Amino acid sequence: MMKIKISILVFLFCVKTFALFAFDPGKNSQFISDTTKIEVDTTTSDSIRKWTTSDSYVSGSLEWTNEDDDREFEFDLQFGANFIGKKDEIDVKLESDFGIKNGKQKDNEQDLRVNWYHTLHKKWHLAGQGRVERNQRTIENTQYDYLIWLAGIGPGYNLEFEDTGNSRISILYNYIQLFVFKGNMEAHTRAPSIYLDNDYQLSKKVNLKNWTSILFYDIDDVGYELETEFAYSITEHLALGLRHYYLYNGPTLKYNKSKELRIFTKITF
Repeated sequence: MMKIKISILVFLFCVKTFALFAFDPGKNSQFISDTTKIEVDTTTSDSIRKWTTSDSYVSGSLEWTNEDDDREFEFDLQFGANFIGKKDEIDVKLESDFGIKNGKQKDNEQDLRVNWYHTLHKKWHLAGQGRVERNQRTIENTQYDYLIWLAGIGPGYNLEFEDTGNSRISILYNYIQLFVFKGNMEAHTRAPSIYLDNDYQLSKKVNLKNWTSILFYDIDDVGYELETEFAYSITEHLALGLRHYYLYNGPTLKYNKSKELRIFTKITF
């Protein structure tokens, strides 16, 4: 008898609930609307967690000189991509540089650079930097096959401008190691650095990018490395630009001091 009473109560409750939704469309639509809102919010939350890519590109440049009976030819090819997450941004660039001087190989370089930025609070960030350079370079008729890697980490600050772009300045502590394969040489050092990263859209078609690294090996031993790039967009995916590179006492065996000015083409996708 007790089971029958409970069954009747459950049945009456279900009938009342059905009648409430069937004859009160306002509550019914509100229930559906609330459910839809929950689904939309969930979808939005999932999309925030995903990584997106921007500024993926391939860039190439040629350089040929003929001075004082010295003939040099250099070909530079770059691949780059930018990955953006909820609080992280990773910029990856792979560069291959091949050079010939007077018919002999001068350089065969592969250079990988990775910059990572993690937002800590509002305009403050944590920066990480990694670099690996592999080169077969001829210096005074001797070919050196070497690898250099650098790893640095430290805090930084963002300067953002809504209409034009942003600047990031970071204070990094770096570890640098050199391996020379022929001769089995190895050396390493530690050095703090100041790293500045600029990206500005000067107009609808003109973009300016610059990065500057100042390494403090010792009180009287400082290294500088910077690259500035102007790019003019011819179409949505094709750009023509001018790239200036300056190096003095940088973390490389390629040059102790160098200036390069190159015209390049850039394809974005």
